Amino acid sequence: TVATPKSFNTPIGLCLSIKATNEDTQIFIAEAGARRVGDIKTLCKIVRPDISVVTGIAPQHIETFKAIENIIAEKEEAVNNLKVGGFAVISGETVGGKNIYERATADKTSVGSGETAEVKFYGVEFSADGSKFNIAFGDKTLEITAPFVGIHNVVDFTLATAVAVKLGVRTDKIENTAKTLTPPEHRFSVSVSGNGVTIIDAEGGFSSEQKK
Repeated sequence: TVATPKSFNTPIGLCLSIKATNEDTQIFIAEAGARRVGDIKTLCKIVRPDISVVTGIAPQHIETFKAIENIIAEKEEAVNNLKVGGFAVISGETVGGKNIYERATADKTSVGSGETAEVKFYGVEFSADGSKFNIAFGDKTLEITAPFVGIHNVVDFTLATAVAVKLGVRTDKIENTAKTLTPPEHRFSVSVSGNGVTIIDAEGGFSSEQKK
């Protein structure tokens, strides 16, 4: 498996990342970034996805998109540009994500905390050690212990779980791998100081508006 590093989510970034693939590569994970209308469609022409994951809809880059409806339409391009027979995994934690899921005609799975989610997370607990939560789908339930905090990370992990299950990864491997993850620096990483104070490092994890 090869994934785009850091935030290599532009056409040049994807092309540089593809250079890391070789004859042994089975899966290429491409992050698709969008600052303006048409960006995701352009990226899908470079990497035509077999699986598209929509993590959620938020007002990032609203200054260039002008309206949340334009952001929804842009994210929807990742689903509309799937290969024939492709598969979509869509978070239902935002209204925009729900709209994309309802309109999607491809094979699809909904992810979230709601009762209608096909892959559902619940029982979330956070501590200085990270998080504990359950993921349920079909007749299976996974018990996840992971060294990250933040509900957005729980959503993203559940989305990744839905993809892994689709690709045939064993559930026990998903549970074991969760414990080995390393949170990105300055993205809600947790540490405890010498005097017992729990520190959540979220520098760079908020927009200027969220910080206000």
